[in-house]
Amino acid sequence: MRVLIWLLRGMVFVALFGLAIKNSAVVDLRLYFGSLWQAPLSLVILTSFAVGALVGATAAVATLIRQRREISRLRDELRVAELTRSRPQQERVSFLQRWSGRQALGKAADEVADISADPAQVTALSIEQSRP
Repeated sequence: MRVLIWLLRGMVFVALFGLAIKNSAVVDLRLYFGSLWQAPLSLVILTSFAVGALVGATAAVATLIRQRREISRLRDELRVAELTRSRPQQERVSFLQRWSGRQALGKAADEVADISADPAQVTALSIEQSRP
């Protein structure tokens, strides 16, 4: 399989190298403000391809970063929801205090301590406190 992949890469390289040799004529690229850039056609094509690939990769990276943040936030919410269902009340408050990144939640901790059996309310309170 590796031999086939390298053979395919070699064929693509030879085809692109032949295309570059056949398109080695100098072309004029007129830019803004009257500037002129003269370069071989193959270099202009390669540069435009590289710039397009860079722009596409940048857009993909931004989307990936946003998705990873969302996944992390959802995992934290799931962890809070699971712990509020399975732990006693005092451990819930202690976990919520550590999870929020503060020493005390203040009003939210008092409200959580008052809620006895409804984990949905505890989750809703912890999510509200974590949002900016």
